[in-house]
Amino acid sequence: MRLFSLFLFALFASAPATASAAEPLTVGLGLEHARLGVFVDDGAGDAARIETAFGAPTRTVRESEWNCTKRWRGLGLTADFVVFDDDAGNPCRTGLFNRAVVTTRRWRTPDGVGPGVSDRRAARSSPHRCTRQLCGGVTGYGFAFHRSDCSVGRFPAVIAQTSGGRVSRLIIWKRWCE
Repeated sequence: MRLFSLFLFALFASAPATASAAEPLTVGLGLEHARLGVFVDDGAGDAARIETAFGAPTRTVRESEWNCTKRWRGLGLTADFVVFDDDAGNPCRTGLFNRAVVTTRRWRTPDGVGPGVSDRRAARSSPHRCTRQLCGGVTGYGFAFHRSDCSVGRFPAVIAQTSGGRVSRLIIWKRWCE
């Protein structure tokens, strides 16, 4: 029995930390790093590390020399990665996290805003309504506004977009600037 217990421990200890199908997933509102469940954007091989968190994507598309999009259909997660140098390699392996969109009800901010939640709840939780001018062409409710060299003024880390009176998706932006 002890040998079997050691085998099970070794098996599960070496398994990737992928999200189970039922657990809720949190979208972090930190000002320095984007957080999607257990994945934290830290600028070091994000495109490869996100697969450690969520497993192999349903689809990977190398959009260009510099851009890659990965999608996890079951998680309602699409993430974009970029490289800025011809020598940086394949953006699907070495790319930096740029942006993600989540669309399933499992995803929530720490205060409970996510797909399926009423737009009134998102409005109450958000410090600012996003207009196309304020939030890079995207409308909705912004969270975790921070200063960025890439924008004039403060920019949201997360935007809750609404449709039909409900949040339809969360857009999670990188925190770094080229």
